[in-house]
Amino acid sequence: MDHRLDNGSCMSGDVHVQFCEQRWGKFLALTHLIVHCKTLEEATSLKEAIEQRLKDCKLEHNPEKTQIAYCKDENRDGNFPQNKFDFLGYTFESRLAKSKKGNYFVSFIPAISRKAVKVINQRIRDWKLQLQSGRKLENIAGEINPVITGWINYYGKFYKTAIYPIFEGLNRKLAKWAKRKYKCSETKAIHWIEKVAASKPAIFAHWKIGICYASGQ
Repeated sequence: MDHRLDNGSCMSGDVHVQFCEQRWGKFLALTHLIVHCKTLEEATSLKEAIEQRLKDCKLEHNPEKTQIAYCKDENRDGNFPQNKFDFLGYTFESRLAKSKKGNYFVSFIPAISRKAVKVINQRIRDWKLQLQSGRKLENIAGEINPVITGWINYYGKFYKTAIYPIFEGLNRKLAKWAKRKYKCSETKAIHWIEKVAASKPAIFAHWKIGICYASGQ
């Protein structure tokens, strides 16, 4: 680690890590880095090198979040204490995947994290849809669709089925809205929402991708 790169950096050229060390460049207060290594020895050595480099630049790392994780999948079946990690609202871990030929296999892939799910569910609760019985369904949709579309576009990029329970829960909130608006039983309200979703899927963004049910738990 004693040779320099073309730009004068002391960082080794043997790893895929690049730091912006130009006059105008600086790290944000919360900067996340992911480095993929082939062996535990390489990962351990690189982790120590990055920590030292940050220290040299008078920067600090979070010891709790700076960890080595094992990317366990179909071809990597070893054991390691840490076998998953969160990054940008996703949790990367071993999951059952399906190939283009229809075969199932274990892959190390991302899906929406539990923390992100918790934040989204709280946002949905904050809307208090059941208290908006005086409004039309289309008006409610027009207000929240931009947010729903954002969630689908971001968290639906990988392992989209992981976000389905969120929107099934949203449908149950809409059923509570229908129950109060039409003064009917919960069962009838659920069936009404599901019927409207099936016949007019364009109303809500999540209905367009086929999440039209509210009866699940």
